[in-house]
Amino acid sequence: MELISIIVPVYNASSYIVRCLDSIRAQTYTYFEVIIVDDGSTDESGALCDNYCSIDQRFNVVHQENLGPGPARNTGLNLIKGKYVYFLDSDDAIMPETLETAYNLLKSNLYDMAILGFTQEGNNNCQSLKYDGHTEILSREEMIRRICTNNSSLSKIFNVVWNKFYSADLLRTIRFDSISVCEDMFFNYRVLLHINKCIVCWKQIVIHTMREDSMSLMPRTPAIIYRFFIAYENLIYETDKSEMVLRGKLLLWLYGKIPEIRKRLKMSEYYVPFENAAGQFVRKTLYEFVSSKVITLKQKIVTLVILFFH
Repeated sequence: MELISIIVPVYNASSYIVRCLDSIRAQTYTYFEVIIVDDGSTDESGALCDNYCSIDQRFNVVHQENLGPGPARNTGLNLIKGKYVYFLDSDDAIMPETLETAYNLLKSNLYDMAILGFTQEGNNNCQSLKYDGHTEILSREEMIRRICTNNSSLSKIFNVVWNKFYSADLLRTIRFDSISVCEDMFFNYRVLLHINKCIVCWKQIVIHTMREDSMSLMPRTPAIIYRFFIAYENLIYETDKSEMVLRGKLLLWLYGKIPEIRKRLKMSEYYVPFENAAGQFVRKTLYEFVSSKVITLKQKIVTLVILFFH
């Protein structure tokens, strides 16, 4: 057996954390370590985590000032000892067979990442995705193609980290951004640039909780919106130009978002820095956008008209 490192970032999750940790402790695959990162909680979360660690030596907790989910996961990544890495949110849970399923998918050493199906609960607006339980192997090129296809099943489950098991070797140089929105997505796109093959199990064995007070559902402040733009811009610059399909998708999306971001930052202190950054970004990438073979002529015309005249 190989050690699986599970990283659990925690912030004010006293109502959920015991359920989360109990679901880990109930795993049929028992060779794991849990690194709990208490990210400056002001409720009883820290004490609950301390107590849990006192009854099971596989569980360890680190207490730090509140830095956000990305930096909290980075703290965990710096401490892992396992061959595989899994990120579980403190308000989520996993079925008893989750770790065993992931290990069996990855133990051949042929794949860099395993993606598992999940079900959502806790919010009436969220519907559980339906899967038939089959397993498939995807090359990096096929993953990019599917992710870039709107409404494909893979595109709907790719952006998050809590349904994926990663090879630890893959993550040696990859870390989360220090932003509080979409840090999962940016992380996974960076991972995508380095993988060879991925295995997907279309079976629902992760339980994702949608909370009304979830950070992912919170209103976006001007600071968050601006940092999101900079993070997305940096992701595009990091993506090699030979990755034409992926860069085309990223460029089209960000070009389309610039007018909306401009409108939302109009009356804020971030408006001028954003205009400067966006203008420089467009000047650097406009030729590539216009000449891209993966963006249709209609998409180019509509996007540029809105970008420059609205």
